Amino acid sequence: GLQTGQDVSLTQVSIAGFTTTPAPDGSFSVVDLPPGEHILEISHPGYKFEPASRSVSITDQSVRRQYFSAIPDVDIRGSITLDGQAVSGVQIYDNQEWLASSDTAGNFHISGLSPGTYYLRAEKDGYRFDPSVRVLDLDGDFAGADFSARFTELTGIVVDANGQPIEGVLVSSGAVSALTGPDGSYRLLGLESGNHLVTATWQGAVIG
Repeated sequence: GLQTGQDVSLTQVSIAGFTTTPAPDGSFSVVDLPPGEHILEISHPGYKFEPASRSVSITDQSVRRQYFSAIPDVDIRGSITLDGQAVSGVQIYDNQEWLASSDTAGNFHISGLSPGTYYLRAEKDGYRFDPSVRVLDLDGDFAGADFSARFTELTGIVVDANGQPIEGVLVSSGAVSALTGPDGSYRLLGLESGNHLVTATWQGAVIG
């Protein structure tokens, strides 16, 4: 029999090329099976089963009490935004295991998970995410696993030999650049993870 409190109308029981659907109480029977060793399997969209299958030896006697437990799949949905705008291509992990990536609308969908605790992280070069880790303790679907994105940034101040700030210095790292403000400060936004060479150019000359 099938042990579950959910609708079993879409459940299929398969063995030796035969299929059947359980009764509303989860019980099932398959008749006229050929003798021999066969694999008994249960399938239902949205569920896993324990055990995944059973080896059944068919003789001239009835085989009874083949129990399976149905465990509902868990789906997680969420979105990634930066100041209200969608961020695509963000990778979603549970600890170190990759699960999904955000689409062009900033949304992601993770399906087929088992109930339990998940530690979701969002990663994309050039961005930081809030929260850094989202902990979900789930026994059913969850549709609010959202992350807010911010550009990663490198900040600093450019000063002259006397310690006075210099305005208008072009500070660059690769394709990312910014001009210093009146207080000599700059912000380089959206740098990828790793080490970077930063140069400062003022009045046509590299300074540093």
